[in-house]
Amino acid sequence: MTSELIKNTSDLYIRDIQFISSHLEDDDSGYWARSLIKTIVSFYEADIFILKSELVKFCQKKQVNIQPNVLMYLKNMKYDIKDNGDIKEKYYQVTLKADIKFAFKQVCSLKGYILKADYNDSRWSQLVNTIGVRNRLTHPKSLTDQSITKEEIEDCISSYEWFMGNTNFFLTQDAEYYEKIIESKSK
Repeated sequence: MTSELIKNTSDLYIRDIQFISSHLEDDDSGYWARSLIKTIVSFYEADIFILKSELVKFCQKKQVNIQPNVLMYLKNMKYDIKDNGDIKEKYYQVTLKADIKFAFKQVCSLKGYILKADYNDSRWSQLVNTIGVRNRLTHPKSLTDQSITKEEIEDCISSYEWFMGNTNFFLTQDAEYYEKIIESKSK
């Protein structure tokens, strides 16, 4: 895993999230609450995309065999045959909830890592709820769909803690993995 890319992306979003959070107290219009939820869910999407891309690179470099169907989902690609007989590559869309579970499962399976907090943790269900709130915000059916409750903000922040806890734990396990390699080569 290229820790630098994930760290840089996290740092970028963390600055945005901190800036948005600093405005939540004086948020009469709800703008900052909506921005917080949309930004955090965008961070999840970006981080999962990078995590899957880096996992593919890791497996190629270490010659870890990835099943073709798993590789297809890691690359977010599907294939169709056009009328002329050519194969056309297409972007495959999956729900973010499924994508997070899939990516984390593949990190655990292909690298032998473990989650810091699993899906039974209440913050996971808060993450799922936060995704639903973001979807409600981006595809409103009524004006009330644009309102954010204090509980939804708290859930969003808790979901962020769950997500960051797991991704940071993956990076810690990466660092430990590479330390062992360096240690074994210096003997």
